[in-house]
Amino acid sequence: IRANQLPPPEEGAYFYYQIIGLRAEDEAGNQLGEVTEIIEAGEVDVYVVTAPDGSQQLFPALQDVVLEIDPPSRRMVVRPLVYADEDDE
Repeated sequence: IRANQLPPPEEGAYFYYQIIGLRAEDEAGNQLGEVTEIIEAGEVDVYVVTAPDGSQQLFPALQDVVLEIDPPSRRMVVRPLVYADEDDE
């Protein structure tokens, strides 16, 4: 099926093909990598962002984590999660 034959997604929803390949950056504009995969993890999808060095970060599709998805600009703004042991460093 062609993209132009799909019904429009609901407000704030996107098709996977619109998300895969987006540049991911943090709130300060630092480039984190590219969205290379979407993991269906039950209630909330998880976006896999692969950095140029091949390392990966996972971002759950939550409003507090994924701040903006802008397919026309090929850009996603995310807030990396901070884990408790990182606060101790």
